[in-house]
Amino acid sequence: MTVGSTLRTVVPVLVALAIGVWAGQRFLQHAPTEQRSGAPALARDDGPCPGGAAPRYWKAPMDPAFIRPEPGKSPMSMDLVPVCSGNGGSEETGVVQVDSATVQTIGVRTAPVEVRDLTRRFGAKVALNSVSLSVPKGCVFGLLGENGAGKTTLIKHLLGLLKPQSGSVAVCGFNPVKDPEKALGRLGYLSENRDIPKWMSVDELMRYTQGLYPNWDEAFARELCERFELNPAQKIRTLSKGETAKAALVAALAHRPELLVLDEPSSGLDVVARRDILDTMMRTVADEGRTILFSSHLMDEVESVSDNVAIIHKGNLLSCGPREEVKSGYHRVNTKFSEPQKTAPQIEGALRCDGAGTDWVVLCDGNLEKVRSSLAAMNASIVDESPASLEDVFIAVVGSPISGDSK
Repeated sequence: MTVGSTLRTVVPVLVALAIGVWAGQRFLQHAPTEQRSGAPALARDDGPCPGGAAPRYWKAPMDPAFIRPEPGKSPMSMDLVPVCSGNGGSEETGVVQVDSATVQTIGVRTAPVEVRDLTRRFGAKVALNSVSLSVPKGCVFGLLGENGAGKTTLIKHLLGLLKPQSGSVAVCGFNPVKDPEKALGRLGYLSENRDIPKWMSVDELMRYTQGLYPNWDEAFARELCERFELNPAQKIRTLSKGETAKAALVAALAHRPELLVLDEPSSGLDVVARRDILDTMMRTVADEGRTILFSSHLMDEVESVSDNVAIIHKGNLLSCGPREEVKSGYHRVNTKFSEPQKTAPQIEGALRCDGAGTDWVVLCDGNLEKVRSSLAAMNASIVDESPASLEDVFIAVVGSPISGDSK
């Protein structure tokens, strides 16, 4: 093994270890005793304000709403910030009184991912051009784009590996560069290259990762390993690509993160491994109310599992929203001409026309009537009309089919 390859293996591990230790220390320093033990945080004599006073309100990061806890109780979420007398301003309008259980879940109003006007340049190349998107809680969000589109660059910003040159990034309400322990402690990550120590056994990987996360669920980790039929004693370097991906996925999932980020999760996997990771695990995680963001260049993969879709091309976000809404603005029209067409017919309202001879497929936007009128004037009949596929939409907004491995 060369020095360079050794560093590529060791450095990410050391960085992850440092972040994990820091996050654990911060958690133990700042979490109430009841939270450290897992018990509910009930009313305490020592309030968080000067002199042990109770706060006037509690507020959630990146959320203007102020919360007044029920008398005799205090919030159980570390995400809430106390507003003490003198620093909360005048009485806020719209303040609601809630019980402690409601306060515990107040974070659901903060989107797991918020990106605003994010721009990143590498020299003269614009990798991301004023990209803005919001990932709703509890959804599977597919990031679709071809090679060099900017997907991995966007993910690196979510992980705090790149600092925005302009714009902003928030993960679960926190800046991943300024507050890595708060942001990354709520995030699970599976890289395309499965960057896990190859010299460890599966069990050693689990015990090592457990030390990084205070809320690691050991029983859940065992359950996932059994589900994926992983041998705890087997070395990572002897696993197949599919087994390695599954081991890395267990390490990313067992602390039950609020947000799971997967970079090309099915890269190099066979059909069975893809089904286990995508169809089974991704839907299970989303059904539990947690959020998944994954990048892919495979149309069928994104269309089959995603609730929301973003199409990114050459650093520009071209389309973003619920999958069916993104598709609803486009249609496929199969047509038949009375005479063979030597070249693609010029049909008013058509975005693209493919075919040969008398049979042509027209891709159009929402203005179907314009296409129908144009075809009638050309003595062409409509064989059938159907909703556009995600691939059709990609071709419509990008101008060409997707190709190559995606970054």
